[in-house]
Amino acid sequence: MATLLIAEDDPKTNEAICEYMKSAVQKAISAYDGAQALRCFQEEKPDLVALDIMPLK
Repeated sequence: MATLLIAEDDPKTNEAICEYMKSAVQKAISAYDGAQALRCFQEEKPDLVALDIMPLK
């Protein structure tokens, strides 16, 4: 099984993605901003990262 890092600033969306992915991954890690996502990436070394990227307007 894999470790997944979810980088999503909306808490409800982040929680929903983690809950949905529970059956597919060993561990789901939540990050709520870019800085936290970078720290988690360096510390946890996840196998997959799901990013919430918004285009600049």
